[in-house]
Amino acid sequence: MKHHGQLGLLLLLAFLATASISASLSEEQMLEQARCEVLVKFRDTNAALDEASLLPASLNAKIVSAGPALPAYAGNFPSREFEKVRCYRFVDGHSAREALRFFQQSPQVSWAETRFIRHTCGPKLSNEARPVDHIDGPPNDPFYPLQWSLKRVQAEAGWDLSQGNSDVIIAICDLGTDFTHPDLAPQQWVNSEELAGLTGIDDDENGFVDDLYGYDWVDLDGDPSPENGDSHGTHVGGIAGAARNNNIGISGMAGNCRLMGVRCGAGITVPYGFEGIFYAAESGAKVVNCSWSGTGFSNYESEIITYARNLGVIVVAAAGNESETVSHYPASYEGVVSVAATDIADFAADFTNYGPCVDISAPGVDIFSTLPQNHYGYASGTSMACPLVAGAVALVWSRWPELSGAQIASRLIASADPIDIRNGALAEQLGLGRLNVYRALADTLPGIRLERLAWQEVAGDMDGRVEPGERALLTASVWNDLSPAQDVTGFMEFATSHARLLRETSPYGDLPTGGPYANISPLFEFEILTDAQNGLVIPVALEWTDATGRLLARTTCNLQPDSQTATLANGALALGVGENGCFGFYDYIQHDQVGTGLQEVDEPSNYLWHGSLLVGVHRIVSDNCFGNTDATRFDFLALPESTAWIGSSTRADLEAHASYRDSGSSSPLFIEIRTNILAFCSVQANHLFILEFTAVNRGVNAYDEAYLGLFLDWDIPNWTMNTGGFDMTGDLAYACSMLPGFSWGGIASITHPFSAFSLLRNEPDLYSSDWNDARKWEILTGGIVPIQDSAATDISEIVAVGPFPLEPAVPMTIAMAVLVAEDSLALRSLASQARDLYSPPTAPPTFEEPQNLSMMRVALFPNPVAPGVPLQVLLPAGEGGTVRFYNILGQQMGPSIPIAAIAGNRPSALSWFPAASGSIFYQIETSKGLHSGQLVILK
Repeated sequence: MKHHGQLGLLLLLAFLATASISASLSEEQMLEQARCEVLVKFRDTNAALDEASLLPASLNAKIVSAGPALPAYAGNFPSREFEKVRCYRFVDGHSAREALRFFQQSPQVSWAETRFIRHTCGPKLSNEARPVDHIDGPPNDPFYPLQWSLKRVQAEAGWDLSQGNSDVIIAICDLGTDFTHPDLAPQQWVNSEELAGLTGIDDDENGFVDDLYGYDWVDLDGDPSPENGDSHGTHVGGIAGAARNNNIGISGMAGNCRLMGVRCGAGITVPYGFEGIFYAAESGAKVVNCSWSGTGFSNYESEIITYARNLGVIVVAAAGNESETVSHYPASYEGVVSVAATDIADFAADFTNYGPCVDISAPGVDIFSTLPQNHYGYASGTSMACPLVAGAVALVWSRWPELSGAQIASRLIASADPIDIRNGALAEQLGLGRLNVYRALADTLPGIRLERLAWQEVAGDMDGRVEPGERALLTASVWNDLSPAQDVTGFMEFATSHARLLRETSPYGDLPTGGPYANISPLFEFEILTDAQNGLVIPVALEWTDATGRLLARTTCNLQPDSQTATLANGALALGVGENGCFGFYDYIQHDQVGTGLQEVDEPSNYLWHGSLLVGVHRIVSDNCFGNTDATRFDFLALPESTAWIGSSTRADLEAHASYRDSGSSSPLFIEIRTNILAFCSVQANHLFILEFTAVNRGVNAYDEAYLGLFLDWDIPNWTMNTGGFDMTGDLAYACSMLPGFSWGGIASITHPFSAFSLLRNEPDLYSSDWNDARKWEILTGGIVPIQDSAATDISEIVAVGPFPLEPAVPMTIAMAVLVAEDSLALRSLASQARDLYSPPTAPPTFEEPQNLSMMRVALFPNPVAPGVPLQVLLPAGEGGTVRFYNILGQQMGPSIPIAAIAGNRPSALSWFPAASGSIFYQIETSKGLHSGQLVILK
């Protein structure tokens, strides 16, 4: 299911309800309005119908308006995902923040957040009048000699190669643009369908009435002109695309391209910039200029960026003016071209932000451009550097319209002039260099980008995980989007004191266009120091140069060589096994791909996205199945000091092992699981894995009717073309692709016949508030459900065994097999082989008795926890205790929190826990002993 948390999912930027917005809002009114808004994405479109039930009556009474996030698209959304986002405006900010907490705790909600406020990245501009006198020089615009920045980036030489094309549209998402200015009027984009239509009618049926020249997201009309003397957007627009060679004023970078006006704020405040990006992308803009920024990651904004990129749009954003390296947005969202500012001597401007997120620099000091009412003036800021780059993108796209957005961005960044030598402490913090328009249009350039990092343990216990005290080789595979490169070398740096690079350079040889290409021997080599924590995440910086020493690319990423996922491979198949009992390769906490899924060695595609064990008792289900694409659900957590490992076996050729319990559940069953996966290397049996689950009840109550199931989210190529069913004769579930040429996947019973089967269509079955314990219990106990519809889609399957008794401390073992074969008959034959190959342990598995059984009934939940969600602790009845939190260095965070004894088995809310996102550690102390674990705090 490739769309889980990936760049393919379309989150929406929410927006206010139309009826509640007044015309010509002042900056103060607009800001106050934005602070009262909460954006909510529901798991299902129908959930919004019950929205009143999510809030207490006191907060419902304080709702000023509620409606679709993008009201103009209501009933005609480009994607179903857009229907799920709504915007609520409350009477005041306090009520909005209070409502946010309720929304975040609702199982019907994927995410909820208050609106992020962004600000322009340039000073408040003056409307200083300038006389329009002719000054000789190329081009003939009289103020061209004042535009030092164009000369610095070799724009004049670039114009000999590309004058720009009127089909390439640059959207100026800003405070409004004055298109009555004579230097901008000829450049204005015109919506031809609306211009030729009727006033008051949505002639092009895009949801916006009379958007002849763009749109105003503040006043919700088709006039993107600035209000209240705002001049920022007019200055930015002139830099990007003022008319050139018209004997008036200045020259814009892309003077033959068109400028789309999109007003998104007022003063210095930009609350609706992402609505502007969405409108621009939908309206045909190829480049979107965002000369504004702010801190804080937003789900809403990230998904708008993803949506625009999927349409092929390049978003160019200012890095910000705070002289810091903190991530600012939208510049730090993946795929956005982030721009820092330099001065006339290529030194970093004293105000510019810098750091790993910056892709390129451009002049941003004393930039001369247009101002409202036919005026001109100077301004400084990354706001001014940004449209220089946006205009350059438009010129490159005008010359090579057949290139993709990613290729255009690669060409622009790769052609930058190196400026590290001038910038001392900020070297490598200003992108690949300063913009050079001529080189972007003229040079033969490679476009190197990182594909993935992979490591191979060479010194240690050889379990495939690089743990403290161990050493590994590192492969950094790349793609080359543009021209071939000769004799490429890679350079690597680690930004941590807990790991050390033993070899910092590695050759790649010649890289033709295409990829992926891996570095060759000698590989990068590193070691994890003994003082590191397990699961260390290492910030990595990479650079590549060619035979001439020219810098080709620079990037940063994170490396987690101790991934808590082991890979079991038998020469034909590989399977990713998580310490917490998960299978596949998607990590729902880190929102990242780890492991190898289920993969045929000679087939690069993964057949399995995510898998999990399910254990159900009395309508309560413990599992690590997600609730939908955004939910984080980890009931099973690895046992302390337990790691997933792979070794030899007395019953097979290889064996993987993981041990875990449902200590992450808000309603724990106190079930502990030991999983053994058996692999065989013979040709006859190397397309199956036997999964052996031994469950033990660590509680004090006997369970008379327990169920054990296995969930697998299949991704047989193409994952949108999968179907499946149940083979009663073979007692196995199967999944296959409707496309020819791909193997089939299956799950077969071994020790117990299957009592239940269900095929799930990931949309809508998993994308709904109905995907909960009640639904999972219904499947575990519902028998073999016949397939009603075999149409191809994205699918998951659940098989189950039960009911069976689960007495305290008495292990129960159930085995199944995961199969890959060419068709259904071959799966049935392979299932029979798996049953013949399986031999149970010679003695029942032994579980060490916990030193203090009562501590098994200690729970901290929910885990992971999101901001605003209460964190609670469950202690044995009548037992009090103390909770403490620790950072990764072992230092206590905040106060020790006493928990009073409670007579019943009821949880207590904690009065304090850390607010910052990331992983921390906790310790719960009672008179019976200590209970320790890891807490994940989500953004």
